[in-house]
Amino acid sequence: MKNLFVMVFFLLSTIYANAISVEESKQIAKGAQLYDKWMSVKGVKSPKEVHPSYPATGKKAKDSWRCKECHGWDAKGVLGQYSKGSHYTGIKGLQDYKNGKIEDIVTILKSENHQYGSVMKDEELKAIAIFVSMMQTDTPFIDSKTKRVSGDATNGGIIFQATCAKCHGEDGKMINFKEAPKEVFVGDAIRDNPWEAFHKIRFGHPGTFMPAFFPFGDKTVADILSYSQDLE
Repeated sequence: MKNLFVMVFFLLSTIYANAISVEESKQIAKGAQLYDKWMSVKGVKSPKEVHPSYPATGKKAKDSWRCKECHGWDAKGVLGQYSKGSHYTGIKGLQDYKNGKIEDIVTILKSENHQYGSVMKDEELKAIAIFVSMMQTDTPFIDSKTKRVSGDATNGGIIFQATCAKCHGEDGKMINFKEAPKEVFVGDAIRDNPWEAFHKIRFGHPGTFMPAFFPFGDKTVADILSYSQDLE
């Protein structure tokens, strides 16, 4: 059974990977991490001033220069998981730019409304544009009320223990995402925000060696989440 899973796993990954080029794969991973937190990717500090387009009523001004802070981990903005709560801004999502022209998206990123041309290079903006155009997806396997992830936990466990555990530990507690005495480990983070975890497993965490799993398909990521959400 395990050998059958491995065969199917690589078959699905090959089908998915063939839909994009080698160069696009590189740019997608980079763009997704820049979307997450470009400062960590570039190794620079965030601008001191609040982003001029961030609403005065927003509660996360210190993160206002991060793309995800307005548009959300699901890229749906006010229509997605940021439709309410502490991250609410009322700003729309990026659905209109799915499969959009890369040069058009870059122009928008450089516009007065976004002003990213002043903090990122053209090649970085292009990477974000490729991510926005090619990688928007839905997450029907995440229950928006319970935050539980539906997936094959057995398959997810096989992948987690063979790969993720090298850094996160077999129980997911080798890396604490907070500073002691606070503790937030893999299971805690996924139970709290599976949409963020979905993004980071797909594309990696900015400024680290965490690999990107998007070439293996969303189902693979859902399986990893399904297993990892129960790590205590």
